[in-house]
Amino acid sequence: MGTELIADSGFKEATWGWSSSRNEPVVGEYQAIALDLQGIAPEQAEKLKQSLEATKANIEAENYDALTKQGLVGDTLYATILSYMALNNLQDDIQARSAGMITYRAPSYGLFKTDVTPLYWYGIPRNVQLGGLTMDVDRMMNYQVDEANDNDKWLAFNRAQGARMSAMEHLVPEQMFSTDENPAHGVSAVKALQLAAAEGQKIWNITAANVNSAVSNLILPQDIVTEIRNSAAAGKTVTVHERPIDFYGSSQVGYVILDPETGAGAYKIGGGENGAFVAVGKLISLLTFFYGLLDAYAQVAGSKLPLLGKIVQYLGIAKFIYSLLEAGLQCRTALDAVLFVMTLFTVITLAVTQLVLAVTNPLIAFATGVALDSAFGWLASQGNKC
Repeated sequence: MGTELIADSGFKEATWGWSSSRNEPVVGEYQAIALDLQGIAPEQAEKLKQSLEATKANIEAENYDALTKQGLVGDTLYATILSYMALNNLQDDIQARSAGMITYRAPSYGLFKTDVTPLYWYGIPRNVQLGGLTMDVDRMMNYQVDEANDNDKWLAFNRAQGARMSAMEHLVPEQMFSTDENPAHGVSAVKALQLAAAEGQKIWNITAANVNSAVSNLILPQDIVTEIRNSAAAGKTVTVHERPIDFYGSSQVGYVILDPETGAGAYKIGGGENGAFVAVGKLISLLTFFYGLLDAYAQVAGSKLPLLGKIVQYLGIAKFIYSLLEAGLQCRTALDAVLFVMTLFTVITLAVTQLVLAVTNPLIAFATGVALDSAFGWLASQGNKC
């Protein structure tokens, strides 16, 4: 449970060869994978409908022994991704007729899954957190052409089609899982960009010509910045907002990578974790481990070794500091994270200073303790941001 894997999926076409995608599933996730091979067959939808109705009947009859994980979870996830594809097929037909386009669905695939995040202890997954549900549509392809062979109309159609498919990635799950009492909230690339614009963030259109000046103004995770640079260098146009948005307690980044020659694009959503602080977290974790050993030893020898007993008194502080740093890694913005961690190291310095002064100068040690209380209070007040 929690082990990260590598999964490759793809199609081989006679004209272009292999077209594949790579994902990193986590052991413990439940994934529903759907194929759209030139449309969703009525028999396929009918079979799913019968399975869902059978599960509903068993629940209403309280026949719980007949329920299966596939019936309770798998069918619901599969219905969501299959609905996404069926609705896009319908909208493609309507949009193509009004725009004078001829379009056929090429073999496509995507998945809808539970989102599991592994928690590590010295590189070993020790637990997982369920973060919600994720739709990941790696390939939605069409063969299409304008009836009058108008390239500009073809480009515009492709771009509009991609934006609509991105929006459907949050609209379909919201419709599937919302109730009047508990509405579901989904986010997609286009929705994240809209929310960022509503916040007053600048929306960047980045190409090879302005990539250096643009990325210097972005407060985004380094892996996303690297992807933006690589995409711009490859001739793509990237649309992205300045910094992560807060979406119901999670930090999200939406960005679009477009091919200007075809209008096709990748509409991506990514987290806004502050990866620069991970190495510090590992250091604190290591220190906490050794403090733990001291704590165990002090149960026997602490009374005979006063200095060791004094160090052990600060074991609780070390563990608390580590938990604070873990929270700091989840700060909504880079500025919040920097302030959080700077205050954290101030606390560490004051704690060490008080340890020394407790022996040499009790009066100054008392003043240091007051400063520690103030620092702890500020860190606690950041609970709504980190």
